[in-house]
Formats: sequence, C-alpha cells, structure tokens
Amino acid sequence: MITSVMYHYIRPIEDSELRYLAVDDFKSQLNWFEDSLGKFLTEADWEEAKAGKPQSGILLTFDDGLKDHFDYVLPILVERGIFGIFFVNTAPIESNCVLPVHLTHKLLSLGKSSEMLEFFQNKVPKTLWRKQDQGILGKRYKKQLELNSNIAIKKIVNYLFSEFDLSEILESAAQKFLTISLNELSSKWYLSEQEIREIDNMGMKIGSHTSTHRLLSKLNRSEIYTELYESKVTLERIVGKTVNEFCYPYGGRDSYNEEVIEILTDLKYSVAHDVYSSKISKINLVNRFKLPRFDCNEFPFGKAHSLKT
Repeated sequence: MITSVMYHYIRPIEDSELRYLAVDDFKSQLNWFEDSLGKFLTEADWEEAKAGKPQSGILLTFDDGLKDHFDYVLPILVERGIFGIFFVNTAPIESNCVLPVHLTHKLLSLGKSSEMLEFFQNKVPKTLWRKQDQGILGKRYKKQLELNSNIAIKKIVNYLFSEFDLSEILESAAQKFLTISLNELSSKWYLSEQEIREIDNMGMKIGSHTSTHRLLSKLNRSEIYTELYESKVTLERIVGKTVNEFCYPYGGRDSYNEEVIEILTDLKYSVAHDVYSSKISKINLVNRFKLPRFDCNEFPFGKAHSLKT
C-alpha cells in the first residue's frame, strides 16, 4: 500500500507564530521515511498505481502553491531524486491576491494573538463564535499545537466565511496589522508561473487545489464548477499539458460532497486527494476521489515550529 503524506509550509527557522516545518526537520523526515517505510514512489509508480497495478511506497504531496516549495522543497527533492505532487491555488497567479486562508496565517504569525482575537470578536457576528465549537467544526485543528484564540479565528475564516463579509474584515485587519501591501505579500507568498513551470520541468507533477481555496461543501454548483474548472485551465496553460489530479482544500469528509465529485468526474480529473490517516489501497484507487493522506506531523520530525508559541 501507499503512504501519502501532506505538507504545507516548509522553511528555515524564523521568529514568528506561523505553523511551519523546518527545512532540517523535513530532511530528517525524508531520511526516516526511507529507513522505516521503504522507497519513495516515482511518477511511473504512481501512474501504474492509478491504472490498477499494486504499488508500495511513499508519495509526497505539497499543498497551496507556496513559494516555500520552490525555494526550499524542490532543490531537496531534485538532489535526492524524489518525486512529488504540488497542488496549486491559481487565483493568486491570475490576480496577485492573497487568499483568505493565507492572509489569516500571516496575520496570526505576527505574535499579536490577543489583539487579533479582540479585533475579530468586534468585527464578526457574535453568533458565529458559538458555532465554531459545535459539531464536526468543534473537532477541527485538534492535532495542531496552536493557541486557542488562533484556532477560533481560523475556524471562523475557513469554515464560516459564507455567513459574514470576510473580505472586508480581512482587508481591514491587513491595513491595521501588516506593514506590507497585499500585492507584495502575494508575490512573496506564492509560486509564480515560471516557478510552476520549473517544478513541472524538474519531473514533478502539478495538480489543482481550486482557484481560491474555499471550502467546496459551502459553495453552490456554479461556484464549485468555477473553482475546479478555472484552476485546471490556468494550470494547463502554464505547464502545457493535461492537469488531472486534484486536492480538496482543508480536506476531511465535510470539505466536499457528491456534487463536487460529479463535477470532478465531468472535468476529467483522474483522482482527488483527501486528508485522513490511512494508507492508499487498491480499493481507494477504484473509488479514486477520496484518496487518504497523512499529515506530516503524524510522523517523526514532522511537528510544526512556532518560536513565539
């Protein structure tokens, strides 16, 4: 069976509250995988697995189209001859914007947790603060070593965004707390078109992670189609080849529904990657739109850094 592993931020140690994996820990984790779990899958191995031929090994995946992946991850993978799949959000490429999920990360990295919490509590309807502790949402981020105030803000922004004017609040927060423009932040935070092409040219695979990283289960059919179609078309234009792998923003069974799977099928995506702790078996590849992945923090050397917390 295949052990698929998910990564986000990977960078040298910095003095911030951003949740990230240190580069040296990433290298150590790769060593541990090789020593403990066997070989890393090649692209040919992965394509054979999707075609129904059983495979065993480790598959590395990287979400959100972050500049970290070009600056720090790609050189390590190329040096070691390791294949990886990079799932990219495309709205920042098209409009030089900062997506709400990442703007929230940036704001929470500043080490002003109490100020940030007060700001959001004054801006967001009070009824939503009760919702973030209810049902499935109450269990979100349980595996993260994170301040409770930060978790509360992330739940509001990432899962309850449809119930208030999110863009206005985040733009106001950016003006109050950041010393960098959003356009400049976007250029420093995300992969450029040229960097995406170079990742593809170095033997990696580019996949779609939607256009704007919104929770698909909260969107109507037209919005879902736009997220899945526009990201696919943009990436295919950039790399000059078919893009047919997809990764659900946030992951978990509450992040998508059967309507999303129908549209993925209509748009000729071959597989979709979820997030739940299980190995990919042959039956997963038959169903193909609910592939499990482990978070890197479930393995040795995978815990996120955050110096100020």
